[in-house]
Amino acid sequence: MGPPRGAGVCGVAIKGNDMLHRVLSLAAALALVGFVGVAAAADKPVPEKEKTTHNVTIVKVEVEKLELTYRVEGKEGKEGKEHTHKVAKHAKITIDGKEGTLSELKKHEGEEKATITLVKEGDEVEITEIEVPQIKKDKEPLK
Repeated sequence: MGPPRGAGVCGVAIKGNDMLHRVLSLAAALALVGFVGVAAAADKPVPEKEKTTHNVTIVKVEVEKLELTYRVEGKEGKEGKEHTHKVAKHAKITIDGKEGTLSELKKHEGEEKATITLVKEGDEVEITEIEVPQIKKDKEPLK
């Protein structure tokens, strides 16, 4: 035989009606479902950023805006389309095998060939790596 009706934990009487118990039970059940839902969402993998590499010709460097305009190589010897994207503040810039800066890269704009790495996240595209493998002979090399 259990505790008498209306008795609570350890036989202490609870005043009020059973509605309070039902509401508290429902709230506890909803909280549990919410915690399980959050835990399940945390287990879903975050989509990776799309990363691509392109061989390009550097057209224009805008140091103040952190922008690079480049032209991709066209098909069948045709001139490719120009694109302008933001350069990440932490971008890795290599010029002729040495670490460089966007300001130094500006000295080589025009017809300089480069390899760039773009990272796309949603609608945002950012340049994270720029490599100018060999400086043309008529350009001044880095010191």
